Amino acid sequence: MPRASFNKDIDAIIVNTMKIFHPRSDCFDIISKKIPDRNKRQIVFRWRNTLDPRLCGDSLTLQEKKFIDNEIFVYLNCNKIINWRKIIENVERHFGRRHGDRKLKYYWFKVKKYQREITGVTREPMFAPTFNNNPFKMHPIF
Repeated sequence: MPRASFNKDIDAIIVNTMKIFHPRSDCFDIISKKIPDRNKRQIVFRWRNTLDPRLCGDSLTLQEKKFIDNEIFVYLNCNKIINWRKIIENVERHFGRRHGDRKLKYYWFKVKKYQREITGVTREPMFAPTFNNNPFKMHPIF
């Protein structure tokens, strides 16, 4: 059975309930109980990318893109998983504009795809530590 799309009635339920319960940590659970054919994850995605009134509908500026690139570069250099929520908060704090998760992720994955096309690398190289000139090598006893 095909999944029903969101409509104005469902969006209104989400927006009105968020106005009442937004500071609470279980607000999306409350909404998912009001809309039985939607799960919490779908509602969170809809709110964060479409319905949140704080979202900026404009495209990312060049400065925002550079800022995002730098933020992600820090995560990648530390071999950490990219914390998109933190990056979104930092962009909002720095530029005063809030963008949805989807917009930032689409931008970044588009950049990665372009880089792969230019370099011809189909996969990211795996991290492989080098042990050259390591004084702590284990030597066999025999």
